[in-house]
Amino acid sequence: YTGAHEDARRRDFTINGMFFNPIEGTLVDYVDGRKDIERRMVRAIGDPSARFSEDYLRLLRAVRFSARLGFGIEKKTLEAIKENASHISEVSGERVRQELEYIFLDTNRHRALEIMKTTGLLKHVLAEVDAMDGIAQGRKLHPEGDVWQHTLLCMDHLEEPSFTLALAVLLHDVGKPPTASTPGPRPFLNHERVGERMARKIAERLRLSKRETEE
Repeated sequence: YTGAHEDARRRDFTINGMFFNPIEGTLVDYVDGRKDIERRMVRAIGDPSARFSEDYLRLLRAVRFSARLGFGIEKKTLEAIKENASHISEVSGERVRQELEYIFLDTNRHRALEIMKTTGLLKHVLAEVDAMDGIAQGRKLHPEGDVWQHTLLCMDHLEEPSFTLALAVLLHDVGKPPTASTPGPRPFLNHERVGERMARKIAERLRLSKRETEE
């Protein structure tokens, strides 16, 4: 824009709004980014809603930074994420997919999914996964809890997965919520077939390649 100060004011979060002068060896910090790093805090620069409206992918980026760095999200920034969560649907599938890839390949993917859930982002990015919460399973086979808790536990056990493997694990029981009311002795009847169809639609929405979708 007009200079370093104005440029910093238009960036997303304070921890990303600093500059370094390599000639003088000095930090240029107009937005208190260094203090927020010390506080372990993700804070939007200026008005959070205004920053998010410039690029709604920043909603997911806030989640990624918080989970990956183990930082909290500043109160007003968190409130703005919740208020603007539905706008994530305005972002292209390709860009959302890239951000999800960053999230799912990180070891703190469990925390990121929980933040997405509590902020309302999950139901606008992956409503099918959001629906897993509260879907009870038999305690004998699944003492760990409902479908959502089971899925989070599975995600925890991934070790250096590819994006397609991480997505497959996340979606492996996606067919259970719509088949939870299956009458008879077998709950979730045909959930694997229903889940396959749902996973294909999600893959299409996220613009996965044919190879990735089949995998």
